[in-house]
Amino acid sequence: MQPLNLNHQEQPVNDWYVRATRLTSIFLWRLGKSITTLSSIWIFISCMFQLSNFHDRCYCNSNVFWLQGHAYNIIQLVVGDLACMKGAWLGGVFLAAGVVLGSLNCSVVLRL
Repeated sequence: MQPLNLNHQEQPVNDWYVRATRLTSIFLWRLGKSITTLSSIWIFISCMFQLSNFHDRCYCNSNVFWLQGHAYNIIQLVVGDLACMKGAWLGGVFLAAGVVLGSLNCSVVLRL
């Protein structure tokens, strides 16, 4: 009886499904690494926007809270502001729905 050869590089792959499985595994591994890299870059960029007050453009961002009783805030909404708020609200709804559907899709795939 010969000892088991643990060096898989020397053994030829003859079956097509073994080769297809190996190539699929390598492809999915690289895809996962790429998605993870892009996700970490996106998180870093988002943090930079947050630190630079890029997202701080709300009409309620005023000095009323700092000056307390010595200040007042006038909010006059125009049609352009309402359209922007509606667009942001719709974007938030669709992003939240995408997260929910993605989570459900992952849970279904993981059960298989």
